[in-house]
Amino acid sequence: MFLLKLMGVKMADISDMTYESVGVSIKDQNLTNKEIVKILKSLDMVAEGLFGGAIDISSYKGKKTYVGIQGASISEKQEWMIDTGTYTTQKAFEKVTGELIGVLDYIAAPHMNPDEIPNFVKGIALECRNRGTDVIGGESAQMKDTYREGEYDAFVHVIEITKEKGKYSCDITDLIKGMKNPLLVASTDGTGTKTKIVRNPLDIIYHGFNDIGAVGVKPIAFGIYIAGNVPGRELKEIEKKSDKACKDLGITKLKPLVEYKPETYLKGEVDIAGTVIGVVNEKDMITGKNVKEGDVVIGIGVDAIMTNGYTLARNSGKELLGDMKEGGWDSPMEEFDGNTFRQEMSKSHVPMTDILFGTKEKEGVLSKYPGAVRATAHITGGGQKYNIKRMVPDGLCAEVKKEVLPIPLVMKFFVDRGLEEEEAYKTFNMGVGFTLTTTEEMAYDIVEHINRNFALRLDSERPAAIIGEIVKNEKTKFVFKD
Repeated sequence: MFLLKLMGVKMADISDMTYESVGVSIKDQNLTNKEIVKILKSLDMVAEGLFGGAIDISSYKGKKTYVGIQGASISEKQEWMIDTGTYTTQKAFEKVTGELIGVLDYIAAPHMNPDEIPNFVKGIALECRNRGTDVIGGESAQMKDTYREGEYDAFVHVIEITKEKGKYSCDITDLIKGMKNPLLVASTDGTGTKTKIVRNPLDIIYHGFNDIGAVGVKPIAFGIYIAGNVPGRELKEIEKKSDKACKDLGITKLKPLVEYKPETYLKGEVDIAGTVIGVVNEKDMITGKNVKEGDVVIGIGVDAIMTNGYTLARNSGKELLGDMKEGGWDSPMEEFDGNTFRQEMSKSHVPMTDILFGTKEKEGVLSKYPGAVRATAHITGGGQKYNIKRMVPDGLCAEVKKEVLPIPLVMKFFVDRGLEEEEAYKTFNMGVGFTLTTTEEMAYDIVEHINRNFALRLDSERPAAIIGEIVKNEKTKFVFKD
């Protein structure tokens, strides 16, 4: 087999390429999130405006209890973003037949606008307050070159509890029976511009699994959102794949929302997002509050980009190999051990929930070592630094070493050809897909258990290793250590 090799060949310069330069503003994202938190707090809502949250469902113990979701997406723009958020939420509420217990939202746009997007969420929050419920979480995504000029897309997912089983409801009666303080946890997210390369619903399912798994919650149900400007049969095919995935993974398929939106999306574009749900006893939630000086950080390796950083990855690929429709993306390459660049970019998000909760054959870390895991991090947007430090208490700092675990070939490819290492670590996982913070005494046993039982799963390599430690530091919560 002929292998394309680019080493030593003069190529385009990507040394000045950054997430910002290709159209993704982390600064605006942070400003948007801060404004959302400010708005929700002003309305006496506790959500942080990020991903998801938890709802106390103790009052349902001892009763036949089913959980489901209802959803609605933007179908027409109101004059103001606030009105659009309110209108979309009202459409979702109209579908509720049970007891409304919480709301999540998702909005994707070409650019993060710290004025407009928080107003959309404010519209949702105002309608929720009128109905006596909370916004428990949400996500905003920057998706350049996806929407028609002036357009964006959004949906609202409403969580409801019913006494009778429906077509798309999940029975949680037995799950919460033995829990002292059961919580229902839900998280919403999307796959971003990865859909420009591959449209695999496993990406968002596994992403959601990891998000709630990171707080100690085993996923039990998933509801997908699929929208775009492609033939309806293509949208339905993605839904069918998600149905099969839910069945294979043994989770309940919640009500899907599939929308053909030629007036919103550029021709050929698709977005895939969704909401994952689980239940947990409050005492078993992983919050990071018990992290102490002297604890260590275990990294679990991945050999894929996962679902974040694709705008930078695609633009870097175009500079180095030409447009994705040209042959360079589909030629076997030595740098990727014979895989093509497209294959490397198409690798699925890597799940971690079997490591956490176990399988029929193998016990998971959380049950085998009860109480040992004090914090976790799912390494998505913002890389290791942004995600790990979120579970570090004040006055402490995670000191993490680079390259203890192998850097994925595609990321090494970018850095070797000029992408600044600092930018790579800010944007990509750089080979660490998930972390566990635990005591030094337990860390070696946990690493050995993962490597003996879970390092290889399907096509994913997931080696575990100690990559850092927790130290005192009043100034910062994360540093890379030489």
